[in-house]
Amino acid sequence: MSYYKYRDIEDYIPFIIAIVLIIVPIIVFICIPKKGYMRVDSTHWYWYVDVYEYKTVTESTWGTEEFTSQYDWFSERTPSSYDMERSLPAGSYAVSYELKKHHCYSSENTTTTYYRFYYTYDIDKWVKIKQLPKSGKDKNPCEPDCDLPTVIERPNIGDLKRQSGHTEEYSATGEVDGEIQTVFIPKWAWERLTENDEFSYKKSIFGKEVQDIQIAE
Repeated sequence: MSYYKYRDIEDYIPFIIAIVLIIVPIIVFICIPKKGYMRVDSTHWYWYVDVYEYKTVTESTWGTEEFTSQYDWFSERTPSSYDMERSLPAGSYAVSYELKKHHCYSSENTTTTYYRFYYTYDIDKWVKIKQLPKSGKDKNPCEPDCDLPTVIERPNIGDLKRQSGHTEEYSATGEVDGEIQTVFIPKWAWERLTENDEFSYKKSIFGKEVQDIQIAE
């Protein structure tokens, strides 16, 4: 690299430092959990059951072998059985393929284009189609009504099943800084909190539930 190229980089250093000094404090400010304090009006529970349908879906994936040549025979190349076995999931069928540009690599003097096979295929699988919810303000949560089986050994297209078990969420609603808000809380806090209880918490941009809950005695 020449002396002048080094000087070009040095000219940008003050701008890079200035950008870092501006961006880092903003990121830190955004990431610091915000403190809150709530007086509880009500608590809520939410239980969900996912429902799945066995259906045929079309998916696609890249192959694993790479090619760089672009001679006349290149477009007529067919994938090897090794590449198809490694790339395609078990049970796939109706497979079609196309040789496509995957990425480029540039060195000092040349740019090399790499190609891979792009496979499109059908596969029969369980696909989530909906979620059944149930909620309440009491302390007796339960699953939504669903009489579907959880396991079907040999499914046919169109069969329905439900997940084994359920997912849960819990929340508290009350006054925060003069406004009525709802925050999601862990189960242990939901079990303890009742109307007019007060608690402090920290809310981060990461995750749905508030953290560091302290319930006033």
